[in-house]
Amino acid sequence: MAHSCKAYARLNTQICRAQYPERGKLLSTMRYKNYSNNSNYFWLALLFLLLFGGFRFVILLFGITLAILINFFPIIVIGFIGYSLLKTIRHNTGIHTNIKSTTVSHQRFTEILIRIIAHVIHSDGHVSDKELAIVIQCFHRIGFPHSRISWLMDLLQSALKQNPPLAELCTEFNASFQYQSKLILLDMVCQVAIADGSVHTNERQIIQEICQRLAIRPHDRTAFEHQYFNRSTARTNHDRYAECIAILELSGRPDIAEIKQSYKKLCKQYHPDKVQHLGQEYRTIADKKIKAITQAYQYLKSHA
Repeated sequence: MAHSCKAYARLNTQICRAQYPERGKLLSTMRYKNYSNNSNYFWLALLFLLLFGGFRFVILLFGITLAILINFFPIIVIGFIGYSLLKTIRHNTGIHTNIKSTTVSHQRFTEILIRIIAHVIHSDGHVSDKELAIVIQCFHRIGFPHSRISWLMDLLQSALKQNPPLAELCTEFNASFQYQSKLILLDMVCQVAIADGSVHTNERQIIQEICQRLAIRPHDRTAFEHQYFNRSTARTNHDRYAECIAILELSGRPDIAEIKQSYKKLCKQYHPDKVQHLGQEYRTIADKKIKAITQAYQYLKSHA
């Protein structure tokens, strides 16, 4: 009889689970009230242990741990400082090794340039990883080797953190470099500004301020405007003629004699050898300037 009752109970349970599967889940996950005192006995035993000598042991253990920390704390601090110094020494040594072959003028020019570029890319209030990559790409484009990228990144990150005033940077640049170097700097700044395909209003304002503080001549400003900011896929002959007039620092409709005179003067004035001290990378920009002057001369000569 008892066996049949147990069988009936099992059968009834299976039927209930089949009809109400969610109840089966509830029964399998439900936490039932447990009236066992096993955990209570454990805590009671622990209290007795602390009361009859165990508390002294805990205090002793805490004291030993504290003493170890106090004794080893200076070693931990010194170790951390030593690690930081070694890391900085390794970082600086790597950069120094990569730039030691460059001139002091090259290093100072690059540092001021990077700090001014930092003002341009930070003009909209934030700096993205994409903008940092664009800056590096612009330096790659003029021939900067991969070995100096860590130096450029270090300068750029430092400039973004310190953010020295633009007026102070331009004053330092005016005191250290001649006019041809200013054009190299402005060319690099413009390259960075247009590298993402558009120029923000704040970037244009900062570039205008740079031109004012570096005393960039009106003809050169106009030439940069045509070269970087007034480019169009549907340029007319009139646009090209106006651009060439600006490049050769002329006005109106000059005759062939005026064109030749201006061409000779500018070739002498902007000769790449005058920026040789800045390094081969920046000389390529001066080469580009001479090429633009030559092309403008040939165009105006053919339309004179």
